[in-house]
Amino acid sequence: WRSLLGRDDAFPGMYCCSVDLRNHGRSQHRDTMTYPEMCRDVLEFAEKMGVQKASLIGHSMGGKVAMSLALRYPERVSSLVV
Repeated sequence: WRSLLGRDDAFPGMYCCSVDLRNHGRSQHRDTMTYPEMCRDVLEFAEKMGVQKASLIGHSMGGKVAMSLALRYPERVSSLVV
């Protein structure tokens, strides 16, 4: 994702973020890691960034989190790529 997000022409007119899910990368490490919890983590990040509605792109577990978020909070998702 870094090579794609680092390009200025990858998503013209959009602000892009790459989020480490809990217990991955530099994210906070916790004892539990359920899909509902990870959905809430992503929503909390979006709220901190001031994002009300977003296009989500996810692969593997990130795709499952994105799909779960789209099902649970459809008003917060404008598009989904898995």
